[in-house]
Amino acid sequence: MQSCGAAARVCFTKLAKQQLYPKGDVPRLLSIANHLPGKGLLYILKALNQVDPSLAFEFHAYGAWDSNEYRDQCLKVAAQIGPDKVRIHDTISGDDKLVQLARADIYLFCPIHPEGHPWSIVEAMAAGLPIISADQGAIIESVIHEQNGYIVDPKDLNQLSACIENLIKDEALREKMSAESQSRYRSKFTEQSMIENLKKVILHYAT
Repeated sequence: MQSCGAAARVCFTKLAKQQLYPKGDVPRLLSIANHLPGKGLLYILKALNQVDPSLAFEFHAYGAWDSNEYRDQCLKVAAQIGPDKVRIHDTISGDDKLVQLARADIYLFCPIHPEGHPWSIVEAMAAGLPIISADQGAIIESVIHEQNGYIVDPKDLNQLSACIENLIKDEALREKMSAESQSRYRSKFTEQSMIENLKKVILHYAT
């Protein structure tokens, strides 16, 4: 199991984030996952290509490729959107990853294959990000539809693009979902909260 401390390092207060990592002029969308077909990057890009072209945003995707064919498919769609809006980077880790999480406004992880409980979702919650994800594995235990993000079918590009547009357009909604993400992180995923939750389970089955 990964350490809760790593996620806790990006669990900033709103004021601290604003002081350390001032927001840019446009909403910054982020995805951190290896660029494998099952992780859904291609569907995210296709959905972004359907977003109202008058909307300003930046999408940054970090990860490693394992297929030249898949890379070419993704880069072709990215080129259609334009380098001013989409930038695909190599893999990222450590403090560099935490900085990107802190600078982001929206987190995207839309797998089409089974997942467990992706730690990137926990880190995004710790960073206070609204999250757009999919009903795979235990993700729906962390991302509650229309509370701290959206749960979508990544292959439904109209649904995915509409959710992205909602968050790009509505700063107040982003702030609301941001607060909910960080609240859920604090109540479920800090070391102390996990210890307390474990105690409750043990006591339940011991009585």
